[in-house]
Amino acid sequence: MRRLQTIVGILMRELLRKLPQDHLQNYKEMFELFEQVLNQQRNDKNKTSSFHEPHIYTVAKGKDHKKYEYGTKASVVMTKKSGIIVGVTYRPRKKRA
Repeated sequence: MRRLQTIVGILMRELLRKLPQDHLQNYKEMFELFEQVLNQQRNDKNKTSSFHEPHIYTVAKGKDHKKYEYGTKASVVMTKKSGIIVGVTYRPRKKRA
């Protein structure tokens, strides 16, 4: 893992140095995500678990057969009698400071 981090760091610095400025602006969010993943530590809060779905977070379950789950929390409100959904909300991932 340490060697992979070194290689990724080298490639990131080379891309940032050699890409034209207009291309860097187009891919700014992607580079920020890569930088965040490269710099995250084992005991950090709000770690990124997936490049493809960065809004997903890890939920610790504490069970032997399923220690962790990945996803987002959602709440659905529906009427008691008819079962019509009257409200839906989800908890998005908090931005890192």
